[in-house]
Amino acid sequence: MARRRILYILVLLSCTIFFWAYQKWLAWLLLLAVLCLPVLSLILSLPGMFGLKLQMTCPVIVERGEKIWANVKNRAWFPVPQYGCLLSVSKPLTKTAFKIRNAEPIPTAHCGKLYYRVEKVEVSDYLGLFRFRLGTDLSGEITVRPRPVVLKQSPQMQRQLAVVWKPKPGGGFAENHEVRLYRPGDNLNQIHWKLSAKTGQLVIREPMIPQGQRVVVGLCVFGTEDELDVKFDRLMGVCTHLLEQNMPFELCAISAQGQTSFSVHTEQDLTEAVDKVLGMEPAAQEQELADPTAGIYWIGGRADGK
Repeated sequence: MARRRILYILVLLSCTIFFWAYQKWLAWLLLLAVLCLPVLSLILSLPGMFGLKLQMTCPVIVERGEKIWANVKNRAWFPVPQYGCLLSVSKPLTKTAFKIRNAEPIPTAHCGKLYYRVEKVEVSDYLGLFRFRLGTDLSGEITVRPRPVVLKQSPQMQRQLAVVWKPKPGGGFAENHEVRLYRPGDNLNQIHWKLSAKTGQLVIREPMIPQGQRVVVGLCVFGTEDELDVKFDRLMGVCTHLLEQNMPFELCAISAQGQTSFSVHTEQDLTEAVDKVLGMEPAAQEQELADPTAGIYWIGGRADGK
């Protein structure tokens, strides 16, 4: 706008010098036209300026590193002068906020959920000499998803899980048994007669069956943007591998809101859970999950890949 105003002043100054030097009706008519031109432009621009109805289209879900822009269009039927928008963008995952113009690309170099809002709309007349600010309520969110890494060494969760033995309901045959003293109500067919004769007390052989621990994949929402990218990339790689092995699991995230768990059985469950974690605020410090009843695969993440 400054350049347009300077250009108009130069044109007006030129016409004034021409009128002063020429002193004819043509010079006067030209000077009058240049003087009236801003007013005429403003009057013609007012219907379009104040009838401006903006519509913003922007991808809702993108992959990390994908270039996107906020596409702002006018829905009004009247020809619209020049306009521009200032977007306020916040990212809870790193507690950061910044502002960009609608002509600038939205930063998607790091994963996370972005909440944007059109803070103000600046519209000018056709000549670009007058500018007005309009209010708007346009807002939305963008989920920048991580890129799953290909695991160099697949986690063998079945081997890592400790096995807990429990009594077989209803008794019957089992490969493993536990010897204990007889209690009223026990099945007499389970009495170990030889051992009972040696000890002088009734002893039974109780059939036991294995019960595997539940699988938990966890991470702490803490670190720099590069470290969080590493964590989420590894998280997607590990979780995808477990689903390919037909192994349901729990996704546990530690954030500023505390510990949050999601039950994952399908790829849709995984996608919804990760999208929610991407919108969480970071924890105060790096933490780990301690749960002796579960087999935990903990996701670390440093920018150097360790």
